[in-house]
Amino acid sequence: MSFALDHNVFLVAPGAAVTTTFTADYSGKGTLAVYNTAGEIIETLFPASLGNQVNANQIYSVSWDGKNSAGKNVASGVYIFRLNLNLGSYEKRLIVLQ
Repeated sequence: MSFALDHNVFLVAPGAAVTTTFTADYSGKGTLAVYNTAGEIIETLFPASLGNQVNANQIYSVSWDGKNSAGKNVASGVYIFRLNLNLGSYEKRLIVLQ
């Protein structure tokens, strides 16, 4: 299993985005979402248009523009990218600065 962020600090600016990549060692169902520290879902990034099937050894690259599901910029703070797969959950933290 591999799960990585291209940045740990994300400056929200027009047109900016942070990208996360992941691969799985097995095929199955999966989701990737951004959460705040209270555990609330801010935005679901995957499976948006891909169904929620994760294929073994395929590299997935997903971008987040610092907006919530309503399309508004999130506040400065710590956010969590949480990847949920059949056999476990993986997290990466990200600091957003406005």
